[in-house]
Amino acid sequence: MVPKVKSSNELKVYEHNGKEQQLTERPLKVTSHWNRDEFVIIDTGTETFTVLGDALRIAIDNAMNVE
Repeated sequence: MVPKVKSSNELKVYEHNGKEQQLTERPLKVTSHWNRDEFVIIDTGTETFTVLGDALRIAIDNAMNVE
């Protein structure tokens, strides 16, 4: 079995429930799934969500494609 490289990324949260965040707030973390390459894990600090990476990428592209 080929060893898997874990990827971890942090995203600064600018607003939470429509309110501007302070610099001390925790970032969102997006990490690779431990076993399945097609999934990513989104960690809010209190909850984790496993989603399809391609679906998340498409959702972000669609959300940014507005005028």
